[in-house]
Amino acid sequence: MHAMLNRITSLFNLGSINQQNIVLPTTVKTLISTIKSNFFDGSIEGAIESLKEAKKEHSQNTGAKYHLLVLETEINFQLKQFDKVAELLAYLENHFKDFLDGKFFEMKASLLSLQANREDFNLCIEKIKNEFADTEIEDDYFEILFYLNSGNYGKAQAIFEQAYENEFFEKDQLSKKLCHLGALIYQNLYNQNRFAEHFEIAKNYFENLNNDELNFFEQFERSKFYSFREIDCYLNHINPQKTAFSNTLIYFDKIQKNLSYFERDYRDIITNHLLHCLYFNDIESFFNEYPKYQSNDLDIVNFIHFHFNTNKEELEHTVIENRLIEQNEPELLIQYLDRISQTAPSLVKDFLESNKIFLDDPKAFNIYANTLLNHKLSDLKKIYKEAEQRKGMSEIDYLTFLEIEQRKNLSLSKKQIKKIIKIQTKTTQKELISDISLNLLALNHQSKECLIIGSELKDVPFILEKVLQICLDDKELLFSDFENFISQSFPSLNHILVGNIYLKFGKLSKAYNQFSIAWQSESTQTSFKLNIASNTLYQCSLRYFLINNEQSSSRINVQQDSEFRAFLEEHYDKLTIRQIVEMSFFMIVVEKSINEGFKYINKQLLSAPISEIDDDTKHILASIYFYTIINKTNIGIDTPSNIVLKKEAQLFLSLNQYEQIDESFNIELLPREEFELEILGDEYETNSLFHQICNLFVYEMQSDYFIRLDVSKSDPIADIKPLLIQQAESQANKFDIYSSGGNISFHQLVGEYKKYFGLIPHILENPNISFNAGRCRIVDKKKIITLSSIIFLDHIGELDNILTRNDVYIQQTTIDWLSSFIRELSVTDEIMTMFSDGESIFRDIHTKSDIEKNKIRLLSLARKVHKSFQSRIIDDREEILEFSESFEMFVPLMGILEYRALSYAYNNDFQVISEDRIFQIITESTNLAPTLSSNSLALIDVKKKFEDNEIEFYESLHQKGYRDLFDQVNVRFFISRLVATEPNLQNKIKNSRILRIILKIANSYQWLGFLVEYYDKNYKFIAPMLAPPKRDFIAVNIEDLFEFLEPGNQNETTV
Repeated sequence: MHAMLNRITSLFNLGSINQQNIVLPTTVKTLISTIKSNFFDGSIEGAIESLKEAKKEHSQNTGAKYHLLVLETEINFQLKQFDKVAELLAYLENHFKDFLDGKFFEMKASLLSLQANREDFNLCIEKIKNEFADTEIEDDYFEILFYLNSGNYGKAQAIFEQAYENEFFEKDQLSKKLCHLGALIYQNLYNQNRFAEHFEIAKNYFENLNNDELNFFEQFERSKFYSFREIDCYLNHINPQKTAFSNTLIYFDKIQKNLSYFERDYRDIITNHLLHCLYFNDIESFFNEYPKYQSNDLDIVNFIHFHFNTNKEELEHTVIENRLIEQNEPELLIQYLDRISQTAPSLVKDFLESNKIFLDDPKAFNIYANTLLNHKLSDLKKIYKEAEQRKGMSEIDYLTFLEIEQRKNLSLSKKQIKKIIKIQTKTTQKELISDISLNLLALNHQSKECLIIGSELKDVPFILEKVLQICLDDKELLFSDFENFISQSFPSLNHILVGNIYLKFGKLSKAYNQFSIAWQSESTQTSFKLNIASNTLYQCSLRYFLINNEQSSSRINVQQDSEFRAFLEEHYDKLTIRQIVEMSFFMIVVEKSINEGFKYINKQLLSAPISEIDDDTKHILASIYFYTIINKTNIGIDTPSNIVLKKEAQLFLSLNQYEQIDESFNIELLPREEFELEILGDEYETNSLFHQICNLFVYEMQSDYFIRLDVSKSDPIADIKPLLIQQAESQANKFDIYSSGGNISFHQLVGEYKKYFGLIPHILENPNISFNAGRCRIVDKKKIITLSSIIFLDHIGELDNILTRNDVYIQQTTIDWLSSFIRELSVTDEIMTMFSDGESIFRDIHTKSDIEKNKIRLLSLARKVHKSFQSRIIDDREEILEFSESFEMFVPLMGILEYRALSYAYNNDFQVISEDRIFQIITESTNLAPTLSSNSLALIDVKKKFEDNEIEFYESLHQKGYRDLFDQVNVRFFISRLVATEPNLQNKIKNSRILRIILKIANSYQWLGFLVEYYDKNYKFIAPMLAPPKRDFIAVNIEDLFEFLEPGNQNETTV
């Protein structure tokens, strides 16, 4: 309810409604008009009292009574009394059926949209359009109002911008109605996300509306919105504009006098805002009003207490300061100034400048200098000069000077870093010095030095906490440094922070262990333990299971998982919806406890309107939704707790199956025996309850898996033709980028590994696509062969030869994935994909027979690979690069199997063999060794190929656009040696087909530029040289070589 009250809603007022079904005396019409006018002008109490009198006076006039009740409904809607609105509408519908007019249905539609009741809302709108609208009203307008009132502001924004795009950037072209609607949309978007651009757009719309175009309540909400923005500015350390608060207080005069008429929770919202406005506008008035409203329900209490003292006394800053001075508590005073330096910087500045004796304290000067500079209350040069003069006075003064020097964009020198460490080592003020030192080192990404301080002061909780927070935030932190640090023994440790750092590196099992330790601590509160349990199951156990191809062995700690789950079930009534969803997702996917998982999740979803679920939780629900659809065969969603019957648009559940069902779901209940019989019959359609609930919102979610189809149409697929064409064009663009050497991986091209079996042959055999496999680099190292190279070598018939090599290894993750894919094919009867060539739609259907053939081929490949690599399988399942956030950065870019291979190769001095050029891109753009990866041609014995006269192997691949065929270093060395040692290279070229092929390929790769540079430097005559350089056989060889490479001179002769 509180979320609903915080929405800025719009009452349907279409302005073109026919309401001539009741003839009223002029006096009654005038009375109703006057009451309504007075109310919306801000005379709330007077209008309500007049309405009461009018209802008594005209109680015998049914028509007048009806219209007065409709007006009462409208007034209650404005006062946020939505329960009362619902009661009045139900009363009108039951007792005045013959009088119901357009205004009634406007009010009903307003309430239904607020409740996100789509089905009844649509019926209501149809009735308005068909029976009461004088003019045609755009469907988009109704849609916008529905999404606005139901809280889906993103959807309302999208429809609004699309429907009125011509007028969107010329807001003066919009009608008053649409301009106000635009203002409300962006006002709500700002309240939700705090994006400054949303505030500016809302403000622009409001500025196109004059005061006489807005009623009192609309003017109040607008003014409240402006002052709300200024409070946000203050909390973000920007000085607010007081005029916004004084303007809002003008409206509060009438609001406060009539506060009792508003809904109770909304009263708290209003009161909070009033106190904020008073605090910023008139502190004396605030202290007069504040004691009247002390309540745990008012967030102003926490807000003000943060600014004042720990005893929760309503004291001004000067009172606290004077008291601390009188009590001779300079250290406490300095701590207090430090505490308010972020929220009241001017007060810190004024106090210390008025009491300069305190600035003799180095800590006080540190607070003073940083406060002034953080809030731009002083010139940098002035503070820098003062800090420079003081830098030799104390250790803290020196560190303060370094902090200020940093603001001049000067990084710490190695000498300064050493001095910081030295000060840290020798100081007697360890904690204070460490606090400042850590700030300095963190700004310079010196995590290693921060860890040294953490090791020295590991018995000081706040220092250790700060070090861990720096580690969490530092993207340049190395995993090995953190591991060495955390391996020490600590008196106490924030295991949640440590776990989050491990999560950042992708070390799920280590993160899991840390979260488990935190959970098992006796001092951990129940609410905190619940959060740890659900989050660990979701963030660690579930992710680990999915990343490792859902193998039954892919569990970190089965017993601990069970304890987490049991604890969550024991405290089910205390769980938030997010915690229930996280637990249920784990149960469904990992434990395969399908019935229990759906029981918990459905119970929670049915108990309250969908509109009350936050977006983050909806995204998790959407993940469950799509996972269970995609894996329907494996999961089995038709469990007792998840069956719902459907007949036409009505849903039916068994009586007492779920204790609480919110009325917004419109579900009818059947006796248990009847429900169970109907499951067996064919009169009702059996559905998944979870998916029916999620259908209420999931269509609004952004997902690559989901698109809505109208199956009632004769050709429902026609609706997705534009999407398929767009996808085809997008895919074609990706292939163009890939073919031209752009930075795009196989994973980015197709997304799923099972598609590699079609992708790699397609790229190789398609004459319009160049197969850019990256560099061929021959090095004497053990090698990891990836899935793409296995598929490629198998396709060109070279895999069997490669499998005999003892220096080639395979990943455990590749073996696991192949096994998982084969299992998937075992339970799949048919696969249908749809695609477009840009004009037509094609269905590609793989029958059970096709799938079986694929399965047999894959099984043969998997057995061959597994048999050959039995003793050469590397366990890479938790391998990571030690760079912070590399897991999150590289996995979406290259795929999980490739990331594991890269990590293992880097950590264990292997070379990755892959046809995916993404490895070359990453090694060349980072500090990783270029020889860390190669395409699979590095595994081909070139010498043997040439000795066996298998020249066509290279010619064929070259003609198909595959590159690189050779190691560039080796080719350049080979050609250089020929040019430098062969007395008649021309004849050699003429008589060697192999040489001609190598030269043509090297030239096409633009590898021969070094010969041109050498020739120009040593043989080219440039005037005014005294004499032309002497030509030798090397010059002749270079000339002959390039003469051969000229177009038309490469006619083949037999070797």
